Amino acid sequence: MRFNTGLNIRHTFFVCLILICFVGGSMAAAAQNGSEAAHASSAIDVDGTDADIEGYNIKGNNYFKLRDIAAALKDTEKKFQVEYDADNDRVLITPGREYEPDGTENYVPEDPDTETVVPTVSSVYLGEEQLELDAYNVNGYNFVKLRDVAEMMDFALMYYDETKRVSFVTDKDYSQSEEFYPEPPEEPDMVMDSSGLFSTQKINDYSKYFVNHVDGYQIMVPESMTADMSISEFRTVLKSSDMNIEIYRQDLSASGGFASYVNYGNKFINDQSTYTKVTSHYTTVSGHSAYVLEWYRKPLARVENDKCYYASVDVRTEENEALTFLFKSSKPFEVSGGVKSYMGILNTLSFTGRTVKAVNIQTETVENTGWNEETKQFYDEYFSQEISLVWGIFEPMAPFSFTNLKSIENRVGAEFRFLLYYTNINTDLPKLETVLANAAEEGRTVELTLQTVANSSGQGNMLMDVLDGQYDDFLNRYAKIVANSGRPVLFRLCNEMNGDWCMYSAYHTSKDTQLYIEFYRYVYEIFRENGADENTIWVWNPNERAFPYYDWNHALCYYPGDEYVDIIGLTGYNTGTYYHGETWRSFEDIYDSFYYQYCAWFSQPMMITEFACSSYGGDKGEWVRNMFLKLRDYRKIKAAVWWDGCDFDSAGNIARAYFIDDNEEVLDAFRNYFDENPQ
Repeated sequence: MRFNTGLNIRHTFFVCLILICFVGGSMAAAAQNGSEAAHASSAIDVDGTDADIEGYNIKGNNYFKLRDIAAALKDTEKKFQVEYDADNDRVLITPGREYEPDGTENYVPEDPDTETVVPTVSSVYLGEEQLELDAYNVNGYNFVKLRDVAEMMDFALMYYDETKRVSFVTDKDYSQSEEFYPEPPEEPDMVMDSSGLFSTQKINDYSKYFVNHVDGYQIMVPESMTADMSISEFRTVLKSSDMNIEIYRQDLSASGGFASYVNYGNKFINDQSTYTKVTSHYTTVSGHSAYVLEWYRKPLARVENDKCYYASVDVRTEENEALTFLFKSSKPFEVSGGVKSYMGILNTLSFTGRTVKAVNIQTETVENTGWNEETKQFYDEYFSQEISLVWGIFEPMAPFSFTNLKSIENRVGAEFRFLLYYTNINTDLPKLETVLANAAEEGRTVELTLQTVANSSGQGNMLMDVLDGQYDDFLNRYAKIVANSGRPVLFRLCNEMNGDWCMYSAYHTSKDTQLYIEFYRYVYEIFRENGADENTIWVWNPNERAFPYYDWNHALCYYPGDEYVDIIGLTGYNTGTYYHGETWRSFEDIYDSFYYQYCAWFSQPMMITEFACSSYGGDKGEWVRNMFLKLRDYRKIKAAVWWDGCDFDSAGNIARAYFIDDNEEVLDAFRNYFDENPQ
């Protein structure tokens, strides 16, 4: 309330309303101009007698007409008269005079339009003293604050939060106003999960606090959400039936900084045939700069409860660190008070400090009970604990033609048991039948790889097409061919999925590794339905390094589950130094760190599904000799497949020569090994 003298503010209406400004009486927040008005919910009494006063709730406070307040107080010591002085265009307040009704009392327009609710100032005169009351004009009627009127007429207000009631107490002065709140219930204890990695604290039936002790933050989430911290070094997942939140705390010191992280990690949004962008902008979260990207794609027919509405929020927590929240919902994000639901969650973010170390997945070997007897015997023969290393090869012509392969085998003095062969969704299926038949005739086993490929520009992503059922016929026929071959097959589905050169990588599928898992499991079920589970040995095979090297692209995020994986595949190449920025890496440099890490995570036997050393940049013969020495230490690796081919540069020149026979020193190294370790 503002007090002025000599100030004349023109008013076209003299009726005023008053605001009940207690939080407990509030209903919905409103905009600055053109605010929403809802009918006020607080009950009113005057000295204990109910008063029939109607008004609005605007911007979280209740408003009533000044004449209605005067009418309610007309039989009390705080009565006053309200008059309009037309000659001087002003509203007069006369204390002590009984209010005389004019017939407009308790008239409240129904459902006012937003544009007709306008903030204003109501100027009134108490005797000769001019007062300005904060007000709103609603459809031509003015509404002013109750506290202003109570202070002006000097009566007390009592607010009872439990019943949402406001009492006018006329035998007390304004300074004796009070607010009464029930004793708050005891705050529930913070409950530590048995893993020790996180805690939760229930707020009410709808919300709880989630505290991550590994990454050191707290947020308020729906009470129904459960936490998955099985790979807590890289990711936390909060799950409910209609929304998941994946959270990654990313070290950016070796990743080009925050801008690079945001720009490179969100390039998928440029695929407008697959994704529809809703918004992208910078904002502030918990005092930190944050980048927000929201999008959606069409729901996929073969994915139950497909969470196809996304929001990614990258929060820059430190100079070289980001906290990424990936929200995935089965329905569009709701808006409350002008705020998207995911931002409502993020607005509760606070940092608590890291207090425990991460613990990661430890898988269990699940016996594949679907195998036939021949496949069981094959698995035991080549992948049991006692078996020594078995060798395979990728030779581009095999197993269509064995001429080149047998020439290589004659020169190294050994036979390669496993033959790597690539197929894709567009494979000519009769060729697959020939491949499997030729291999069987030669007593070889096929390491059969199936990949999706890039669609034509503007045609979406093939992995999603598969999950939409568009390739059901192809996959069923493919699985039948594998089943009908009758021989064990090492089946490798969409390998190197953590590399951005693969269209099934999360780099292309909007950072959503779950889509790869859905795809993998879907193909697995098609094989089972067609009887191919009897002779298929499933090889899950990430690349040794993630590209991009971000936690949301870590290999563990793609792991489909123990029951879907019989063998862990390893892939790592010494690419040489043909291209700028490449370095020569020894076999040990490539495999040591991730082999021992995989031993800690996975219980299944391992195989190197494909690898080789380039001829450019170092001594390839020495590299191969050191490889054989180091392989003796890798007891869980039961097979290794040399990739006998090359990569070309954009001009068609050989950039990476991986040939097994491109010099005699390399051949000698293989011959010496096979002399000591007959195949």
